[in-house]
Amino acid sequence: MGAKENPRFLLKEARQSRIVALVNEAERKLEEITALVLNPTSTNSTSSNTQSKENEKLLKEWEWKFRLLKRMKAGFEHARPPECPRSVTLTTASSSSLHVRFEEPSNINGAVITRYKIEWSTKEDFSSECGEHIPSDVRKLYYTIQGLKQGVRYYVRVSAFNMKGFGPYQLSTPPYAIPSSWRDVDGSKPRSSGRLTMIDDLFIQYCNSRPADSMEIKSNSSPKSSPSQVRKTVKKSLKTFFQSAPKFQKNLKRGVYLAALLFNEDKVLVTTEDQIPIVEVDENFSNNIHHDFHWLMKMGATWEDVDVLRSDMDRSMSSSTVAFRSKLLQAAAQLQTALGIQDLGQLYFQPTKDMNGSLVITTVNYIKDPKVAVSLKWTPLARIQRKWTGTPDTEEPSAPDLLMTSIPEKILYHQVSTIPLTRGLYVGYLKLRSSVDIIRVMVPEKTPNVLPHMKIRENPNVSKEEWEWLQQLDTNEEKNAPTSAQLKLQEELTAATKRLLTKLGVSEDQAMNHRICDLEVIDMNDEVAFILVVPPAEDVCSVPGQTDDLTSDKEHILLPVPVFEMVHMSTYQPEFIRRYARLSSILEIDTLIAQHTLREAFSDDEVSEAKSRIQQITEFQQTLDSTWKGMRWIMDTLQYARDKQIKGGAPLSQLYAPPPSPVDSPDLDKKPTRGHYKLRRQSLVNSETSSIYSTGSDTSSTSDSIGGMGSPRRHHCDRLDGCQDDTTTGTSASSSNASSPTHSNDRINGGSTSPPTIQQNSKAGILRVYPAYNTGLASGTSLKLHVTTRTSAREIVNLVVQQLNNAVKIRGCEGPVYSDDQFEDFCLVADIAGKERMLRDEYSPLQLQNPWTKGKLLVKLKDPAIMLLQVGQSTTV
Repeated sequence: MGAKENPRFLLKEARQSRIVALVNEAERKLEEITALVLNPTSTNSTSSNTQSKENEKLLKEWEWKFRLLKRMKAGFEHARPPECPRSVTLTTASSSSLHVRFEEPSNINGAVITRYKIEWSTKEDFSSECGEHIPSDVRKLYYTIQGLKQGVRYYVRVSAFNMKGFGPYQLSTPPYAIPSSWRDVDGSKPRSSGRLTMIDDLFIQYCNSRPADSMEIKSNSSPKSSPSQVRKTVKKSLKTFFQSAPKFQKNLKRGVYLAALLFNEDKVLVTTEDQIPIVEVDENFSNNIHHDFHWLMKMGATWEDVDVLRSDMDRSMSSSTVAFRSKLLQAAAQLQTALGIQDLGQLYFQPTKDMNGSLVITTVNYIKDPKVAVSLKWTPLARIQRKWTGTPDTEEPSAPDLLMTSIPEKILYHQVSTIPLTRGLYVGYLKLRSSVDIIRVMVPEKTPNVLPHMKIRENPNVSKEEWEWLQQLDTNEEKNAPTSAQLKLQEELTAATKRLLTKLGVSEDQAMNHRICDLEVIDMNDEVAFILVVPPAEDVCSVPGQTDDLTSDKEHILLPVPVFEMVHMSTYQPEFIRRYARLSSILEIDTLIAQHTLREAFSDDEVSEAKSRIQQITEFQQTLDSTWKGMRWIMDTLQYARDKQIKGGAPLSQLYAPPPSPVDSPDLDKKPTRGHYKLRRQSLVNSETSSIYSTGSDTSSTSDSIGGMGSPRRHHCDRLDGCQDDTTTGTSASSSNASSPTHSNDRINGGSTSPPTIQQNSKAGILRVYPAYNTGLASGTSLKLHVTTRTSAREIVNLVVQQLNNAVKIRGCEGPVYSDDQFEDFCLVADIAGKERMLRDEYSPLQLQNPWTKGKLLVKLKDPAIMLLQVGQSTTV
């Protein structure tokens, strides 16, 4: 729990002097009381006995205090400063801050820790400190260092303190960090930067432009009223006292209705007939019910403006759209009056509809201070569930029946849709499904305000070096060895992605075609960030009639994109979405009213005034749309992921098996710029070699031939390294005129060795193969293949030779081009610790168990010296 220091004794000498003084005082007091007990001076026997008992009692107390102080003195003398804190970790929090986290020392050396000291410096030896911090609460073993310079290297150390002073310092791991963010790569700003100010300024401009006879709209800066205050604001007049109790609908006919589901803990507000309060909107449906529904959803952020908007609409009731929305607001006003509250809550994402054509839109809200309104009562949810057990199978359930039986589902959705994720960086999965008139996004049923996800780490910030490495995966090119931070991100992201795809039921073969979206990191807020995984461009959005196991999963639901954006931002950007939704819903109504006014205008002045008003509102709407568009990350990501021309993103095959740190090659062209990441990756050698091939007899083949081969089997070739801008070269490069090394007579034990470049599983894997013959290409050229357990060594050899032939032709390199007849002269060799073993043509490298820790696969010209050392299917496994 920690301890606090006495501010009067901060120095060790002062504490020591104080405890010695206390011991001496206790010893002197003990001697005085002992003398009184042994030599009583009173002559009165009664008072003498009483005084004697008091002295004996004091004697015991001071004896106990003296022993305690002596133990404290001995403890102080034997105590030593604490050991250094454990597990001091340093991470990049932003472009101007670092986050340090640590644990208590393993040994406090006899005295409790009362404080920690965190120091940071740009010097490794801390010869000049940039700052220090002593946390006020020793239970909080973390701190965010703010106000640092972007791009500067900072070293951090932490020490612990007890009554004997500070202990030794513990340097952080890693020893330094550089404040940065992924936005530093291209200098982009956060999506939410300045948006609230823009909306507030636009709102003020709109309010000032309203007609003089319009009702006043409260400003955004006005504090939201509490439930008790809201009840007091309900207007009452003489007419109110003569009105009858509100009439709630019970037997619904064809039409649109509005219901209010209010709950408190385990109770629900229902009518005397145990039904949710329902009022009629209109017996006819609007022309575009989806747009009206989404508009009403935005009204959920501005229920206090119902009366103002109704007053505006009364001037244009002849417009069908305005009339229907006016009836929606009239129904909302009836519920507000009947329930005695102003905030009806948020709309449930899906209206309830029965076979008779009754459609019920439901608002859901949690009431902290429940009070019984007229003709309403609070009823336990369990009792309602017992009563509404469903209709008989012979009858079609009505809308009220469906509504009552789905109360737990709606309450659960309302509760979980407002809970944000804990602090951290997550990997998310983007999957959509389209219909005739709407696009829906797949979200978890338990967390509908975010995409399907899996946590990567606690730190939500992605540093500049991490983001640059992730983008380089898209080009399969690395100029320098990956740093420890980059390797850790690769490990954590790979593990989280595999867990997520496994949870979603995506097979390992399908996962290889998925991509990491390197367009941006989705910063939900300051505490939560997402890196997105997207399917192939043709599978991002399913269409009607397409079989899709993902979107039919019971653990996920499909939300219309506008609904998801409202729910998502209500959780992670609540202030922005409240102000945007309020202004947007008001502007929509004003636009309809202005258009209707123009149609009814008669004189030239009326026409001119109406046109001027329309132009003014249009400018407001365009500015608001521009502000809103900047926040819609899901639309930008969707467009990026579905673009078949761009085909952007880092393939998961590259994430799972990133290229080794390469050696700069003179044959490599200039590294692609950031713009190339968003463009379609150019073909490796030509349009044929850029295709995706599948290996093994269980995959389909194409009719095209490569390198003059008649009908070779196709292999999944991610890219050919060392031949184009998006290639890599290996660190252990073979000479272009490689000579045959010394060979071993040992046989390979298939049960103990397998190629080091295999990402192994029961179905597929990734191999990196190096040519060990004269290719005419750069030293260190390698080929990365995605193969299956049915892929033979001969298929791998043929593909490598054929791809290198094409590379030589296209680049115009001076090197040999081998004919189809010469393919049989090559073999696949496993090089392990300087010993080479030749694999038989029919042998599948993925059938080997227990991967090698050192070694590589080579394609070489056959050497008679190793012909007898071939490894085949008879190898012990």
